[in-house]
Amino acid sequence: MAVFIAVPFFFEEIGPSGPVTHTVNGTSDESLFHNQLIPTLQQHGCVDSTIFMQDGTPPHNATPVKQLLNLHFGNDRIISRHFPTAWLSQSPDPWCLLAMG
Repeated sequence: MAVFIAVPFFFEEIGPSGPVTHTVNGTSDESLFHNQLIPTLQQHGCVDSTIFMQDGTPPHNATPVKQLLNLHFGNDRIISRHFPTAWLSQSPDPWCLLAMG
């Protein structure tokens, strides 16, 4: 049961010639979660009831990303490599949220 759907986020900006897509890295991943995703969950009042899942791509495993996720979701609500509940490395979904409620 979902309270709302978090739409896809894109790593791009408008340059002189139009949209420029950026490579995702640990810094951009952390920035996305810190500046967009977590505030959206907080606005909907569902951080404490959300299970966060992500695959094992290198940006997701950067130490600052893992620390930020652990701060907001705790080890028991994260399904990801390097956490107690691992997500399969060949998962078709890079990350998703399960809002339980």
